[in-house]
Amino acid sequence: MKVFSVRLSRELEEIILVPIADSHDSDAFADEKYVEDRIKFIKETPNAFALLNGDLMNMATKNSKSDVYADKYSPDEQLDRCIERYYPIRDKILGVNEGNHERRISKETGIQVTKRFARELGIEDRYSPSGLYIILRAGQVQGKKRESNGSGKIRQICYTIYMTHGARSGRKAGSKVNALIELSNIVTADVYIHSHSHLGAIIPGVINVPDLRNDKIKINETLYINTAAPLDYGGYGEIGEYQPVSKKSPIIYLCGTKKSMDADLGERIKWND
Repeated sequence: MKVFSVRLSRELEEIILVPIADSHDSDAFADEKYVEDRIKFIKETPNAFALLNGDLMNMATKNSKSDVYADKYSPDEQLDRCIERYYPIRDKILGVNEGNHERRISKETGIQVTKRFARELGIEDRYSPSGLYIILRAGQVQGKKRESNGSGKIRQICYTIYMTHGARSGRKAGSKVNALIELSNIVTADVYIHSHSHLGAIIPGVINVPDLRNDKIKINETLYINTAAPLDYGGYGEIGEYQPVSKKSPIIYLCGTKKSMDADLGERIKWND
């Protein structure tokens, strides 16, 4: 798990986080327009930022479930396409995780294509081959609460985000949701983001945390997010008799004036779909 912190503008009254994962570029059933519309929204919206949670590239190999002969582009072409696609929003990408599809290449060759992707975009410090714990500060609290570092500035709102591509899935929705919820067994965070299972899900929760300074239990609200996949139905998913799932994927909204989180399936956003 890689831990890093990022500070966004104090002027932001709301932060929109757009997780993108499991786009599987090069797969015959990949919905490229879906991904491009989200990138366009992030680029054109000052308070929108991206979280890239793995499997951006399909990276089929002879030993993988995906058909290596059905991929539209070679692994090298997929990497080039990915760099070109996300380069315009490189400064708005808050984190990059490796997925199991990209891991196929690292297992067989030792080359970490997602690491090379992040390096080309100049955000290698925000890349992890496993999972990311992001300490995000943005906006500022209402009132006169000052930073504890002696800067004299008004305190910013702080959110913690744990995101990992995931390795567990299963056929039933319950097993996919369990893999998401059980991320809180790993680390305490405000927002948990899981991918891999292709099932879009938003689950609010609470975690009881000991407040040793005041000798009491503090109730922390949490938000569990499972991302969907911009894939049309077919390929090994149909061959394996997996149930079709919606391409609608959660969008996260963080308040910049008080600690408050929300999410939806993008109903607030006018896409170009």
